[in-house]
Amino acid sequence: MNYREAVRYLQDLGNEVLGMKFGLETIRGLMQALGNPQQQYPSVLIAGTNGKGSVAYFLNSILQSARIRSGLYTSPQVVCLQERIVTEGRQISARQLAAGLNRVVQAIPSAPIPQPPTFFETLTALAFDHFARQSIELAVLEVGMGGRLDSTNVVEPLISILTPIGMDHRNFLGDTIEEIAGEKAGILRRRTPILSAPQQPQARRVFQQRAAALSAPLFELDAGMIQEVNPDAGCYRFSYRGLALELGVQGAHQMENAALAVEAALGLRRQEYAISDRHIQRGIQRARFPGRMEKVASGPDIYIDGGHNREAAERVAEFVRRHMPQPRSLIFSMLVGKDIRGVAELYRPLFDQIVLVPLDSPRAARLEDLQSALPEAQTVLDLPQALSIARSGAAAVLASGSFTLAGAIRSRFQPEFSLGSSR
Repeated sequence: MNYREAVRYLQDLGNEVLGMKFGLETIRGLMQALGNPQQQYPSVLIAGTNGKGSVAYFLNSILQSARIRSGLYTSPQVVCLQERIVTEGRQISARQLAAGLNRVVQAIPSAPIPQPPTFFETLTALAFDHFARQSIELAVLEVGMGGRLDSTNVVEPLISILTPIGMDHRNFLGDTIEEIAGEKAGILRRRTPILSAPQQPQARRVFQQRAAALSAPLFELDAGMIQEVNPDAGCYRFSYRGLALELGVQGAHQMENAALAVEAALGLRRQEYAISDRHIQRGIQRARFPGRMEKVASGPDIYIDGGHNREAAERVAEFVRRHMPQPRSLIFSMLVGKDIRGVAELYRPLFDQIVLVPLDSPRAARLEDLQSALPEAQTVLDLPQALSIARSGAAAVLASGSFTLAGAIRSRFQPEFSLGSSR
């Protein structure tokens, strides 16, 4: 297979979420057929509802700054599949992706698996195999969904990280915070350090109980230790554990994500990784990641954010109030099964104009559902028209509600994405 054929093969496996099958039997059998490459390097595993991708990018940037050969695996992509698999700050190339998929496909017939691998299982196997072939020293892995039965959970992490737990993917993970936290806690290991963001009491209890049962040390971040300095255009300077830190990305909530990455870096230092304070500072400042309160155009300013639940929308709304000039326009769409009304209620009072647009996804919410949540909004059927209307007379535009929407807009303004150099 060449690159185009590889992408088509993966697409033909079905939608990543709709086609998801929870369980580790298939991914374990597939990794066995590939020689268990995930055992050739240590890993850090990150689960949670919101912020786990940001924490992964921050930590990976610190590792780059420290000249540690790192691999980064995240999901979903904003523009292209290659974003998900990164080694030493470079996305997997088209040639490498095609070659890696060929290896995975060739391993399937001999793999002791109960059923054919899904999209996510196949891509995860490809990433783990690629990391081994690139001789990385440490992998930073973002859990896809849940934790206990997620394909990434076949590694034995040096550190397990838990970002804030909220109500998302309820049809897969459970109807309560406790149930969702229980699934996320599946990444925890006996006597292995656990780092947690500040949690709701229900999630905190679950994590404390699981940590005690595993004799695993648990550290929960104290947000009061983050000392904020006035932001510069939404990019914050702050101090944490005596370190003067500066964000290169926007949003007050990123200070907490950065602090969690700092704790992970300090934990790795205790495990004899050569990470200095300067590496941490430079890594936090130079970290870049797509689709999270990202400014993609000016005149007017256009921001994109892939947040797709109420907790994420609350953080976006805070940024809008503090840093986006009026008049403001919103381009909005979401996927089916998400809390459309809850997110709409947060956004409605912040924008002078709202434009609804359908998503190019089998999981796209119906326009009727979007219109029911925002009856005052204008509805259009294509993105160019939505952008034209939103930009007219606005000082700032936000596109939010889905990474699918964020990616579609990003590809129009900034189709290429670079993590930047941290060295």
